[in-house]
Amino acid sequence: MKAATMAARLCGIGLTILGLSACDNNKCMYGTIVGPYNQTLKVNGTVSSEDGNHVENATIEVKYPTGPNSSSLMKEGEIGNDGIYDIEIKETGMHEVLDRPLRVVCKPSKDSGLEADSTDVQLSTTEISTGNFESIATANFHLKKKKP
Repeated sequence: MKAATMAARLCGIGLTILGLSACDNNKCMYGTIVGPYNQTLKVNGTVSSEDGNHVENATIEVKYPTGPNSSSLMKEGEIGNDGIYDIEIKETGMHEVLDRPLRVVCKPSKDSGLEADSTDVQLSTTEISTGNFESIATANFHLKKKKP
C-alpha cells in the first residue's frame, strides 16, 4: 500500500472520530445520529358539510403526501357524531423527528351525497422532555355536495 493511500485512510478515520465526539445530548454536528426519539403525532379537526351541518360516518386517513411512503396509510380514524375527530399516532425508537407535512384525507360515507376532500398540514413540534416530542396539526373540512 502506498504511503499516500495509508495517510488518506488515517485522516478519514480521524475525521470520523472527531465527528462522533462533537455530539452531545442536545446537538449533533456532521449529521451523526443521536436518537432514538419518541414522537406523538396528533391530528384533529372538524368535518361539516357546505351548509354547516356536522358530518357523521366519515373516515379520516393520515398519510405522507410525498416520498417513498406516500401511498402508505399511517393511521385511520372515525368521526364522532359531533363531526369532531382526533387521531393520535405514536412513533418510538425513531432516529429523526418527523417534521415534514402530512396529508389528511376525509372520506364521507358513500350514501352521504358528499365529495371526499384532502389537505396537507404542517406539524407544530414541541420537545416535551429529553427525547420525547409531541407534534400537532389541525385540519377542518367543509365537504361539498356531489354534483348529479
